[in-house]
Amino acid sequence: MDKSSQIFAVAIVLTLVIAGALLESWWRKVRVRAEARAAVKRGLKGERDAEKLLKKLGYTIVAKQAPASYAVLIDGELMPFQLTADFIVELGGKRLVAEVKTGKAIKLDSAETRRQLLEYQLAFAVDSLLLVDMEGRQVHTVRFPLPKKSASAAAVVRRMTVRWAAIALVAGSLAWFATALTSPSAPSPTRSE
Repeated sequence: MDKSSQIFAVAIVLTLVIAGALLESWWRKVRVRAEARAAVKRGLKGERDAEKLLKKLGYTIVAKQAPASYAVLIDGELMPFQLTADFIVELGGKRLVAEVKTGKAIKLDSAETRRQLLEYQLAFAVDSLLLVDMEGRQVHTVRFPLPKKSASAAAVVRRMTVRWAAIALVAGSLAWFATALTSPSAPSPTRSE
């Protein structure tokens, strides 16, 4: 094989390798888009089916795709966030957020699902939420027991002031009592005869 034939063969191999890489990259993008479309389609169907399931279980649908917002303080500045819950429902006078999940997101061992539900509990100010499992056609009540707010600095100062005032009162009383016991008594009047 002469030199020009070798160069031509290498050029063809390189062209095929590059074309293969481009084709593989294109196919990966097509597949990702198709999976995303399928997930959206599955999610929309899941929400339609979830609405029927929730009604069947006695829940009243108050709102679909309900918006809410909350803000986080970052270095003293408020940063607002917008959220959209699948449903707001009521049952027995209680209002709950219902979040519909399919696939891997159904389980609470998914950090993303836990964080989303916790965020909803805070933003929508509800005591508990519903995780609607459309794979198993089940509704789970989820509640994050949030820690109680710590006492404010002013409340701590008030408590400490009361404690120190009580200690000062007790110490003052003990000091007065101790001096009263140890001080010489005034001479008692004697009778003259």
